[in-house]
Parts: sequence; structure tokens; C-alpha cells
Amino acid sequence: MESLEDCNKKIYYSIVDRFLRKNKDLFTNVEIQSIKHHILCEKYPEVYHKDIIREIFDYLALLPVEENLYITFMNELLKHHDIENKKIIEVGGGIFPNLASRLSTKLNKGTITVFDPRLDPRIKSTPRMILKKEEFTRKTPVDYADLIIGLMPCKGTDVLVDQAIDNKKDFMVWFCEGGPHGDYFDYFEDGDEWYHCMKVTLENGVKRQNMGKIKKIEYPHFSRYPIIYNSKE
Repeated sequence: MESLEDCNKKIYYSIVDRFLRKNKDLFTNVEIQSIKHHILCEKYPEVYHKDIIREIFDYLALLPVEENLYITFMNELLKHHDIENKKIIEVGGGIFPNLASRLSTKLNKGTITVFDPRLDPRIKSTPRMILKKEEFTRKTPVDYADLIIGLMPCKGTDVLVDQAIDNKKDFMVWFCEGGPHGDYFDYFEDGDEWYHCMKVTLENGVKRQNMGKIKKIEYPHFSRYPIIYNSKE
């Protein structure tokens, strides 16, 4: 008799397969094959923790609440930062701006501006959610922003950190569960060394700029790396 997990895998596979065929221009062939393999062959809930699959599952409303990083991060942000009437920048919003879409519903007057070169061009900006299909760099203007955030923005993390500290902006960032990616980070031994470097940079910068104190929130179920933010309380 087929198990419930195997049955669910087939259902998820069918839904996502149709989605990928309709949106194949958004993904590389390698990504498509990897997504299909993980959905059908890997164990759950580990599958939900793979970033590109998590993003698709949430977009399709297939991601269970207890496995939803977007909801978890949003709730922590709302708990520790007042976002009402604030202008927020999100670094590395993904192909589908899932976090920003949720946060925009919490804003009566403020805005959230999302940066990611892979943003789906068919998703349009709204009065509360401004989409920028471009990379967030150290030259990106941030003067207008009150808060800079990132949900596991991978290589965008160090740029987020530098921009927040240099411009004395409140921030909240959840470090990537996979550590740094790409040739740019080859001088780090591993993800832990990279995380420690980012953490020390934030601690020293927050102290130097009188931005309050560094706080961190642990969610070991999702990642061995924490959410870090500055608190002025």
C-alpha cells in the first residue's frame, strides 16, 4: 500500500511539474531537473528547506505554515521593528517576492522595495510593493530607506551588512543556511567562518554607529544560522 508521503510526493510533483513547464523561462535546465528530483526522491520536510523549492511551494500555497520561513521571518520582523509608515528595502527577494507580498499587506502608508535580478517580470509593482529587477550593490541608493532586510539573501548578505552599517540603517537579516556561495567567497574556509566574519562586522559597526545592540534569534529547525537585527531598546 502506498504511503501518505509517497502519495503527497506524486501530487506535489504533478503540480510543480505543470508549473515549471508553464514558467520554464524563469529557471535553468539544471534547476528544473534538480527541483523535480528533490520533490520526488528526497524526504520531507527537508525538501521544504531547499531555497528554490521553498520559494515555489510558497508561491503555489503548498508550503505548510510550520515550515514557512517567510511567515516566520515576517512575524519576527513585526515583533522587533515598527514597520508602519516605514520605507523598507528587501535584498534578494527571489524570483517570486513572497516575503514582500505578505509584508505589503501590513503597510498602510509605507513601502517595501525588493531587489533581485531574477524577479519574475510578469509580477508587477503595487503602491506598497516596488519591484526592482536588478542587483542590490554597494552603490545602490538607500538614503530613502528606514529599514533594510534580507531573508537568506546568500551573496547579497555582505552588501546588505555594509549598506546598513555605512548608512546607519536599521536591519534584520537571516543568514543563509548554506553559507556563502560563489567564487567571490572562496577565501572563506566554510560557512561558519563566513558567518562569524559577518557577525563581527555587524557587532563592530552597530557599536561604532550607535545603532543600539545586536540581537539574534535562533531557529535550528530551519537553519543553523540565526536571524540578526539591531535593537535600540
